[in-house]
Amino acid sequence: WVPGKGEFQHKGLWYPATEHITKALAARLDQEEFYRADRFHDAMAQVKQWRGAVECGAHVGEWSRELAQRFERVVAIEAHPATAKCLTANLAAHKNAMVVQCALGLDYGRVDVTSRKGSIGSRVTRGDGVNEMPLDAVPEIAALEALDYLKVHVNGCELQVLRGAIETIERHRPVITVVIKKALADYGATPEDIFNFMAIEGYRVASRLKPYWVFVSK
Repeated sequence: WVPGKGEFQHKGLWYPATEHITKALAARLDQEEFYRADRFHDAMAQVKQWRGAVECGAHVGEWSRELAQRFERVVAIEAHPATAKCLTANLAAHKNAMVVQCALGLDYGRVDVTSRKGSIGSRVTRGDGVNEMPLDAVPEIAALEALDYLKVHVNGCELQVLRGAIETIERHRPVITVVIKKALADYGATPEDIFNFMAIEGYRVASRLKPYWVFVSK
């Protein structure tokens, strides 16, 4: 790993130059085991088997690194190229984890991925920068023999990602964390759309530490 210009490290994780950890976030991270650790442990309490995990919107690997310490196989998916580079470096010590750099959605196409100004995270808009595909079409997902946990945190595109993952969900019936925020509206969805989708797929709410909702198969 050779850091690029502006790439920086915070609490053992590399971040791309395009992002910034605000004072408020840094203060909160100093009080946490890792980013949103309480939400992570809340979700893990619902998991019964530890064969495979997938994180959609893995960012730099705050959760993927923890997943790799528990599951036999982890697939971390991140759309932003610079962030995916740091994610790969952060997971290098975990040979059971692989990084897939692509955007997830309902359709095939290409999108532009831009960093959110003044903070961490990214935003997806129509463009010609990064490949977009349904989760069901990602070869590394199709190759998984078992999937026991799925996290979807994609800054407003959660409904589209879930709709593009129906085959995977119905095949494996994993525990699912969905992050539900106001950003859903930016992509024409509502929280009710998420809840309705999960209900139709035979899932119920098992726990919630908002905005992280944990669903399990009925």
